[in-house]
Amino acid sequence: MAAEAVRVATGWPVKAAAAIALLNLFDCLFTLAFLQLGLCDEANPVMRGLYLASPWLFAAVKLVSVNLALAFLLKVRARPLARTALGLVAVVYLALGAYELHALVNHLART
Repeated sequence: MAAEAVRVATGWPVKAAAAIALLNLFDCLFTLAFLQLGLCDEANPVMRGLYLASPWLFAAVKLVSVNLALAFLLKVRARPLARTALGLVAVVYLALGAYELHALVNHLART
């Protein structure tokens, strides 16, 4: 049997999706920490309800829903709208991550 080459998707949309997935994980962890410490309130009423029911349920729904959306966007990444969405979401998550890091540093500086 000859070894078959495995085709791996590459390009900036795939890298953007990987960054979004990682930044979403960080956002989830920061949000859980800030909620547990009483430093913020969850603004999304659906996610607030999930968090109040169970922080684990909150995390699972957040991670699964974003990753399902990313899988869809990667499947249709040849379409300009999908590529635009991946780029915009990556920028938004980068900004959110910077904001959360800033908030964490400020909180630690005050304690």
